[in-house]
Amino acid sequence: MKRRILAAWVVLWPIVQAGAATWHVATNGNDGAAGTSWLTPKKTIQAAVDAASAGDTVLVSNGVYNTGGVVGSDGATNRVLINKPLTVRSLNGPEVTAIAGRRDTFFTDSNALVRCVRITTNAVLAGFTITNGGAAVYCGGVYGCTDAVVSNCVISGNIARRGGAMLWGTLYGCSVRGNHATDICGGIGVVDAYDTLIKNNTSDNQTGGAQESLLVRCILENNRATANNGGVLWSTLKNCLVVSNSAGFFGGGESNEMYNCTIAYNSATQEIGGVQGSILRNSILYFNTAPIHSNYLEGDIQFTCTYPFTNAAGNTAQDPWFVVRGGRNWQLAGPSPCVDRGSSSFPVDA
Repeated sequence: MKRRILAAWVVLWPIVQAGAATWHVATNGNDGAAGTSWLTPKKTIQAAVDAASAGDTVLVSNGVYNTGGVVGSDGATNRVLINKPLTVRSLNGPEVTAIAGRRDTFFTDSNALVRCVRITTNAVLAGFTITNGGAAVYCGGVYGCTDAVVSNCVISGNIARRGGAMLWGTLYGCSVRGNHATDICGGIGVVDAYDTLIKNNTSDNQTGGAQESLLVRCILENNRATANNGGVLWSTLKNCLVVSNSAGFFGGGESNEMYNCTIAYNSATQEIGGVQGSILRNSILYFNTAPIHSNYLEGDIQFTCTYPFTNAAGNTAQDPWFVVRGGRNWQLAGPSPCVDRGSSSFPVDA
């Protein structure tokens, strides 16, 4: 078991290659300008991306970038299409710099939808709020790719049929919250996520939070799916907190591998408030609720605190003694039976 749930956020700032150019973007710029300094900035991020070469950096000043659009290979319109290995980053962070798409909650007009960003292999997007994007099929926020990196971003308020926030790629130190899918995966799917908050994402069908992903030192909180898997599905989790997620079935999730995780206060209206058919090691699976099978059904559970007791190596059914039960402090109090009970045979971190 572990005393500490989550490490500090990690922000990835890319290294600029020697000889690479830097392009400048500002809301008061002009796309006809050179873009090579703050005296001659371009107005749209896309104009700078189009002018840049592989390895360059596009530096974006404060503001909301919500004009223009480029149709990608999937037929969807993107506010920004990063189709070469560049670094696109904000000057002052996601609090003051946003890329905004256009969404239609009910998909009544697919031509009105604009995804925020599509990003290719070996490109980096850093320091933006990615918001209000929509796509008829995949990814209202970020349509990623193998080895595409999104760092220090807030991805919020986006909608798609599948992957409301993001599909494919890697997240570092991001916040993924309040995104929605009308079918599958309101949050992220097929993503490696590190030190990322995944919260308040929803799906009208399956998987509110994350699906088919690697999650390391992440928090999945208050995600919801109407049918099943409110939290996480078919994923590997290390040092993660999975709390207060909900669904009809499998409030916490299904068919995951979970190492050094806390899974608590998730709920299901039908069956299995915690997890179904999952591998758990050095974890806490407690205080989940459902009419049938509150904490778990099936799976391979060892060196874990859960109830009812499952007779496997290192397990205990005793109350884990959170410092604040049902609250925001998930550390273990002094008398906890979970302290120093885990096995060193399983990874503490990635």
